Amino acid sequence: MRLTIQSDPLSVRSALQTIMGQFGSDELQPNDAATLEIVLAEVMNNIVEHAYRKRPDGKIRFCANKTETSIWCSFIDNGLPMPDNSTPAGLLRQLDGPTDELPEGGFGWFLIRDLAQNLTYSRIRNRNFLRLRLALDCPEGAQ
Repeated sequence: MRLTIQSDPLSVRSALQTIMGQFGSDELQPNDAATLEIVLAEVMNNIVEHAYRKRPDGKIRFCANKTETSIWCSFIDNGLPMPDNSTPAGLLRQLDGPTDELPEGGFGWFLIRDLAQNLTYSRIRNRNFLRLRLALDCPEGAQ
């Protein structure tokens, strides 16, 4: 599957619907579908918010290949580079204290790192390349 997505939240939402329709309930176990949607939403929204800084004229190129045991996903954009030319550590933030003082964001890279494998990032000729793998649960009875 290949898509080119505008760098705005509505385009990301539409792309997620298209992708999930392609890899819907017929293709994936429910947990795998949820993991795929969470990771893709976090990555693409991060590109919109940080790489393009909400510039709607940017493009996100997305590619996914499904095997029996994994989905490999690639993202390419021409936005700003990652800080220090590497993906954020994704450390879980402190969640103690009063409810009204808890952070509203900052969990994206924790989720991406927790749910995905084989995460790689590179910056080549003003382009960001992010690749990751999502392991799939084996359907019951399959080995």
